[in-house]
Amino acid sequence: MRAKLKFGVVIMLSALLSSCWTKLGDLSVASNRLIDDKTEYVELARYITGKGMQKKKSTGALENAVEDCIKQVPNGEFLKNVTVDISDNGRRVKIKADVWGKKTENYVAAKENIKGFSVGDRVQLGKRVGVIISLVDERVCLVQYDGDAFGTKLQYESLIKIDNGSNTVEINGGNNNTNEVEGQSGYKTGDMVQFTCEDCITDKIITGKIVSISTDGSTANVEYTRNNKFKTETVAINKLSKMGGN
Repeated sequence: MRAKLKFGVVIMLSALLSSCWTKLGDLSVASNRLIDDKTEYVELARYITGKGMQKKKSTGALENAVEDCIKQVPNGEFLKNVTVDISDNGRRVKIKADVWGKKTENYVAAKENIKGFSVGDRVQLGKRVGVIISLVDERVCLVQYDGDAFGTKLQYESLIKIDNGSNTVEINGGNNNTNEVEGQSGYKTGDMVQFTCEDCITDKIITGKIVSISTDGSTANVEYTRNNKFKTETVAINKLSKMGGN
């Protein structure tokens, strides 16, 4: 109760500040759940961003931001090394933190290297650039695109690693197998395609552009816009329909 009162006082004071976001402070650990001291926890992802808003008769902005951050990483339980920013009206909180959770059989340490990729690497898919924030497993990693608040799961084989000082690289540069793979799949990078979103309640038919094709030609990464946000999804080739004019 005392911690909540202190946080509420800081929210009211910060509303007087003129900047859009003001750093509130740093936390060593943050969680909305009980932490079992007998359980082995491990670092699952770094530099995850979460946002929360104060709602009437609901949880506070900080609690919502913590939960938003944790739920982005499978098996996430709590946060460490948390940086907290607060909006000028005191109703929104933005945090960046490392996500920790229970160790599972498929656990991949955040510091390990998989297929030449590590957490913190700058990567490119199509024309979009971002940073790897988690090595989810041996097949996919979590990439936070520049300008996005959340991470997107992408296959390693679809990514191009770029230097931290670079913005983009030549697409498919130096890949002699690209034309062969595209020919076998019947699709090529840049094709406009459609597929069915099984989890969507409305607007189930998604239209997008292929930005890369897996080395075996079985899947493609399709970039599309939904709710005014760019998204990328890995779709099986046999689930795609090529649009006319390609």
